[in-house]
Amino acid sequence: MLLGEMGMEPGAELRELQRRILDDGDLQRSPTARSALAKAAGVHLPTHLSPLIGREMNVEKLTTLVGSSPLVTIVGAPGCGKTRLAVDVAGRQAPTSRTASGSLI
Repeated sequence: MLLGEMGMEPGAELRELQRRILDDGDLQRSPTARSALAKAAGVHLPTHLSPLIGREMNVEKLTTLVGSSPLVTIVGAPGCGKTRLAVDVAGRQAPTSRTASGSLI
């Protein structure tokens, strides 16, 4: 599908994940498949040098919505901070690991 619709080949990591899914069959019971899936689905969010100020109510409400719904849409005027809010909440919700330098990966 990637090649046909987007003109690109899947990378080695994605091909390996597909192979493991097809070989193992059950992601719920296969530690190797779960491990590959977790590695492939790494969290990559932009970092911000300043804290999010004055949006505590929005963060709280969005965090609740994200926890109870598979899809949440944020709407508003251009430049009002929708992306900044979404990235902040995603960063709070996502499991993170740190590199030796302390940056998020």
